[in-house]
Amino acid sequence: MMNKVVLITGGACGIGRAIALELAKNHYDIVINYLTSRQAAEALKEQIIHEYGVRCLAVCADISDADQVDRMAAEIEEKLGGIDILINNAGIGEQKMIDETDDEWMKYVMDTNLGGPMRYIREALKIFLPKNDGVIINISSVNGTRPFCGATYTSTKGALNTLTKNVAMRLIDTNIR
Repeated sequence: MMNKVVLITGGACGIGRAIALELAKNHYDIVINYLTSRQAAEALKEQIIHEYGVRCLAVCADISDADQVDRMAAEIEEKLGGIDILINNAGIGEQKMIDETDDEWMKYVMDTNLGGPMRYIREALKIFLPKNDGVIINISSVNGTRPFCGATYTSTKGALNTLTKNVAMRLIDTNIR
């Protein structure tokens, strides 16, 4: 029997790294999605393979770019047969107040923190809906309900919380959690 495959966005460092190690220790195969942390992602991949003996891929893809998300999904399908669990962890934290936020920055943070999870959920549902099984976990922040950080960051985390509820409503009659 094959292990369940977990895709962790922003999986090379911080919270994503800790999640990857814990799940590998518990016999899950891991896909580490990273953007700028290639060295950290490759080192984590080697550690997971050697310490836990599970399959592990490190795949570079910008979650704000639909073409890169599609390419990564195809690579995962080819090499691991798809995913069973999606953990949307990647994001951009920022401290800019509304009067310091220009449109370019606002769009980039929104496209990463909200658009990225939406893209990955769409891809995951292509796998989960036909088999009526899967898990989607969105990592948000207390700033989604109590805005202490920058205007765009807190707005995207609030929107991610609402997206999570919306997706749960869409999947209420399925075995997808």
